[in-house]
Amino acid sequence: MLLGPIVNSLLVIAGSLVGILLRKNIRSDIRQSVFTCLALTVIYIAVSGMNKEVSAINVLVSMALGGAIGGWLDLDGKVRRLAERLQERFSKGDDRFARGFAQSTILFCVGSMAIIGAFESGLQNVHTTLYTKGIIDGITAIFFAAENGIGVLFSSLSLFLYQGSLTLLSSLLRPLISEACLNQISVVGGIILLSVGLGMLEIGRFKSMNYTPAIIITVILTLIGL
Repeated sequence: MLLGPIVNSLLVIAGSLVGILLRKNIRSDIRQSVFTCLALTVIYIAVSGMNKEVSAINVLVSMALGGAIGGWLDLDGKVRRLAERLQERFSKGDDRFARGFAQSTILFCVGSMAIIGAFESGLQNVHTTLYTKGIIDGITAIFFAAENGIGVLFSSLSLFLYQGSLTLLSSLLRPLISEACLNQISVVGGIILLSVGLGMLEIGRFKSMNYTPAIIITVILTLIGL
């Protein structure tokens, strides 16, 4: 059941190691060019994931409540503080560690592929989506790690815990998850992922992690018929 999350995480680790090893052989202008292309690809994936017939009221309420809850819990701040503690222990003062860990955690964890792939693993024991996502994440990790270092590698742990938890949870909720619920999750996840892509391009500053409770809210609202 957890084969998909395991493979996805291992590919991130492999990509991160390649990026760290090749850091000096990848020119900064090439890294920046690829990084920009990756950001644009993230935006494309986010927008394409929102191409679903869903309840607009559900999305609006989910994002508003989810953002309020995430802000109250300061999820973005907690992730960054965790990254800073890991940075102090492992990165020898490299200030890119926290940025790489936080951005990679959000990028790899949030989005329709991560959520739907985990649900497919849990509900159907089918891992194709997470295998595909793993290849994309692995390639992305090469350039992220070349730019931001070992913090990207540590995001593989966040990724496994996140997708593994969703996989196990979906297996328990198998009788309740409908296609309508998956569509709502895709749209809300796409909106959150869009904020990540825009942030990567430095078009505004978004605390994207604070929005993630919206995914749980949209499931609850769908189950009660909103």
